[in-house]
Amino acid sequence: MIAYIKWLTEASDKANEERQIEREAKRLAVLEAEAKRLKPIDLQLAEVLAGIPDENQRQGLELAQLQIQTHGRSERRPTRGNIGEVGQALRRMGYQRRRITTDAGYVARWFKP
Repeated sequence: MIAYIKWLTEASDKANEERQIEREAKRLAVLEAEAKRLKPIDLQLAEVLAGIPDENQRQGLELAQLQIQTHGRSERRPTRGNIGEVGQALRRMGYQRRRITTDAGYVARWFKP
């Protein structure tokens, strides 16, 4: 009987430790997501642009694609940045917007100066 109680105590302690580790991992994930969400759009955009090859940047960047790769600050849409803020950040970085006419209308693309 004593061995059984000892085994139960050890199993309970082990389960408590595992739950504590899971709670800590969840807490860290929330903090990381919050830090990512609060990172200034200029820094987010610089990281995104660093991952895009120069050859693709010379062909022009679409604002919608950049918007998807940034993280917004609003509670409604934390998964993507505000399209106006992304455009302003590109202008601050020296990018210029040009309209490219196609048969279906036009496409706005952003180019390095």
